Amino acid sequence: REQAPRSSQVEFHWEALPDLGCVWTDAGKLKVALGNLLTNAFKFTERGRVCLSAVERGAGIEFVVEDTGPGIADELQDVVFESFRQGDGSSSRRHGGAGLGLYIVRRLVELLGGTVELESRVGVGTSFRLWIPRGAAGGSWPGSDRSQTDVLGAPALAPT
Repeated sequence: REQAPRSSQVEFHWEALPDLGCVWTDAGKLKVALGNLLTNAFKFTERGRVCLSAVERGAGIEFVVEDTGPGIADELQDVVFESFRQGDGSSSRRHGGAGLGLYIVRRLVELLGGTVELESRVGVGTSFRLWIPRGAAGGSWPGSDRSQTDVLGAPALAPT
């Protein structure tokens, strides 16, 4: 059961340098992974802020979704990535969901050749770091949906 919409006391911040460039990846999978992280951040943050940022890290781009929600206890941080598992598995939990969102995030990121990390403190908030390799610019993967995608989410023009 989903909670009814409430008046928003949550600020959203987006931070990315304009010269981050492109990644050669499956844009659909990346959008679903980031969308799931943002959905959770807004669902569990009653007031404060949610921030999405993108920075260059090594041979890829690191997306960070941070929130000032309730946080996830240390003993639950590995469990939340399992299918049908949630941080609050009680029958009286406040938020709905099947417990698949973070499982899907991890699987999609792995398919893209990336990693996802979780840092959280109860009462402070949660930070998910999603790293995606840039891939081979101009390359192609037969039978895949990979395309060169601007970090801001728009298809990019192939280099000439």
